[in-house]
Amino acid sequence: MSLGKVRLADLTAGANGNKSDLREAPRQPLKLKVAVVYHQHSDDATRPTYHGRTNDISIEGLSVVVDSNIFNEGEVTVLLALPPVYIGGPKKIIEATAKMVYTVHSSDHDAFRIGMRFRTFKRNGYELLEAILSHKS
Repeated sequence: MSLGKVRLADLTAGANGNKSDLREAPRQPLKLKVAVVYHQHSDDATRPTYHGRTNDISIEGLSVVVDSNIFNEGEVTVLLALPPVYIGGPKKIIEATAKMVYTVHSSDHDAFRIGMRFRTFKRNGYELLEAILSHKS
C-alpha cells in the first residue's frame, strides 16, 4: 500500500469499510430516553440537567441526541430510562458516570450528537445494560 495518498475513510474504517469495526463493543441503535446531569459545584444552586434520546449504545458508551451543545470536559451522570418489561410495569433507570468524547451538529437530527464513554455504573446498571443489549442483538 502506498502511503502517498491515504484517504480519511481508510483511517477511520475497518477492513470492510465499516467504521463501527474499530469499536471494541458493537453499538445497538436503541432509542432510550436519557438525562445528562452535570456534577454540582459549590456555587451552583442546582445540578444542570439536559434531556434527550440515545442514538446508539454499547456496553462501553453511547451517542446522545440533544437540542443544545452541552459538551463538558469533565464527567457527567447519565440516567437511562429502560422500557418496562410489560405494559404498565415499572421503568428501570440505569445510572452511570460518563466522559464526553465528542460533539457534532447532526443535520439528520437537527440537533447535537454527543458521544460519551461510560466510566462507572451504579448498583446493577452494568448488568441491566448488558441484558438489554444481548436481547437486542
